[in-house]
Amino acid sequence: MTLIPRLLERNRNLIDMQIPFSAAVTKYRFRASNTLNGAFTAPVTMFEVDTKRTYASPTLHKRNLEHFQGAITNLTRVRFDINDFSLPSNTIPLDDFQFYLVIEEFRGGAYVTNSSPVITIPTTEHYHLRYTPISLYGTAPIVGTAAPGLPAPPGSLVISTGGVTDSLLIKNNNTAPGDRLLFSIGENSPLIVLAAGESINLREVGAKIISLVTDAGTAVPFDIISSVNID
Repeated sequence: MTLIPRLLERNRNLIDMQIPFSAAVTKYRFRASNTLNGAFTAPVTMFEVDTKRTYASPTLHKRNLEHFQGAITNLTRVRFDINDFSLPSNTIPLDDFQFYLVIEEFRGGAYVTNSSPVITIPTTEHYHLRYTPISLYGTAPIVGTAAPGLPAPPGSLVISTGGVTDSLLIKNNNTAPGDRLLFSIGENSPLIVLAAGESINLREVGAKIISLVTDAGTAVPFDIISSVNID
């Protein structure tokens, strides 16, 4: 099962998330980037938290916002201000911008990459809309075992839009014949082909993750515009 934390609150300088208990995991590492590709290939580490524990970033302690509401039994809870980790020397943006989060599980004595999808964290203004508009730009990686009709293989780019996707527009930005984009909606769904230069518009999607990959000889850039119901 793909690790997708629940985003409980997104306010200015405050993100509150929870992760359900998993017996095989002893701690989590939170990493981020200002781009989708950056979060997939080279995210920057922000902090670690033990399973069934809580974490609050330094600024929240200073503002007396480190306290957690409700029961936290068998949950891992984190509250952080992204500005605590944004530096001129890294690719973590300030709170005013959409960013991309990756959570890695520590299991079997090591952190497991790609434990979670790349999680889209919208701006505060977008989060409080009934249907959050999200635009994404990225590059689908090359995985030789990818094939239409089969689920996305390990190594695919898996994205969480942060909620339940209602509408979805995907475009393959490559124009060379044969540079096809393969994508699927939902977990373990079969891949669908989107030829070079083509786009597809889907309604009432009802899924939380999108997987993208290519079996072409070059990585394929894509655009996504979606409307998301953040629960």
